[in-house]
Parts: sequence; C-alpha cells; structure tokens
Amino acid sequence: MTIQYFPTFFIYRGIKWFSEPKYIVYHDNLVQLMKYCTKCGHETAVNRIDRPSGCLVTFSILCLSNRCRHHTKWSNSPVSGDIPLLNLLMSAVILFTGCLPTKMLRAFNFLNVAVFSPSTYFRYQRNYLHGVSKPTSHKCGLLSKILEM
Repeated sequence: MTIQYFPTFFIYRGIKWFSEPKYIVYHDNLVQLMKYCTKCGHETAVNRIDRPSGCLVTFSILCLSNRCRHHTKWSNSPVSGDIPLLNLLMSAVILFTGCLPTKMLRAFNFLNVAVFSPSTYFRYQRNYLHGVSKPTSHKCGLLSKILEM
C-alpha cells in the first residue's frame, strides 16, 4: 500500500523532513565531526546535553581557543514545541506500515540505536497520529497544531 499524500503532509517550516534522507551514525563518528571549531578550526569540547530523548540527541560544542570561544548546540532532528519530529516520524512510520511497535522498538534497542519507549509510541499514536490515515483537514488537527508550534 502506497501513501502518496504522506510525504507532502509532513512539511515543517518549509523543510520536507519526511522525504529528506536519514542515516544511522555511530556516536564516535558523530563526535568526530564536531571535533574542530567551524569558525576557527581549533579543537572543541563536545558534550551530549542530558540524555537522548528517543531518537533526539543534542550536543553542546565549545571551541577551546581563547580567542574564539565559539559555542553552539547541534541536534539531529528539528523539534516542534517539546516533540522531536524524528520521534513523531518514526512513530508514524511504525503505525502506517502496520509493523508491530514492540518488535520494531526491540530491534532498535538490540542494535543499541537510540529510540523512544513503547509508552511514548502509544502516546504519540493516541495524541497525534490517529485520524491521519485519511488526509482530511478535521482529522489532521492535532498533528497540524504540533507542526505549527
């Protein structure tokens, strides 16, 4: 079954975050990309902020050069309000493909891939995804509201 309206429905602030390619990356390889300051090229201190929130991970990057001291935060997913859109998208994919959520989430956990809990999946399903399977404006209200945040 092909859902042709799905990619165009998930447009957030002009970004087609559904159709954009996504990658699973090892933590060390990701930190290696942030090892040097993008402004001056000196080494940086890279710290993960808190713990991952499902699929979302955020890093704080501080240049160690006394002249530069550039500081930035980097996240692997856009966030709308307090909802990481990658978490919402993963939930939508699990629901709309008919996969069993506990098996999918268990497989990601087995691979040590950061993912949300089954209770988070069912909360997203209940609060944002039910009714989206048919693209009518009155059924997409909750998801549309979160994308407008």
